[in-house]
Amino acid sequence: MHELFGQTFPRFREFEPQLRAAAQLSLEQWALERAGRLQEEPYRRGHRVRILGHALAPLAPQLPAALHARLHRALSVVYGIEPVVILKDIWGLSDREVERVALWMADALIVAALREAAALGEDPATKSATGRRRRPPRSAHTPSGR
Repeated sequence: MHELFGQTFPRFREFEPQLRAAAQLSLEQWALERAGRLQEEPYRRGHRVRILGHALAPLAPQLPAALHARLHRALSVVYGIEPVVILKDIWGLSDREVERVALWMADALIVAALREAAALGEDPATKSATGRRRRPPRSAHTPSGR
């Protein structure tokens, strides 16, 4: 995650005006769509789901599927133009401080997910995508399979 943030946050700075414009367009189209007045296909921003999925892949064996999915979604909130806008416009942080805070949030989310997985004390391979424990095959319950 550190490598991803280190490579992309400088790009966020470089293309900040364009990224802010894309965010603004997305918000405007959301409002028009809700009002039934959007007359074009809505603009869908970014590739953060795919990018973060690739960065999170090494953690997949350590996390139950549902927890991995929750972490993926949570990280998508701290990766992108949105935290830049909030931390700069509302908090007045510098670009470097924005990157530090966003990375700190990402680290905190990852640590929390790993602690939660450890507290579950279960092998992630026995968890389903919903986070519920999978039932072993019937033959594992009794010698007769009943």
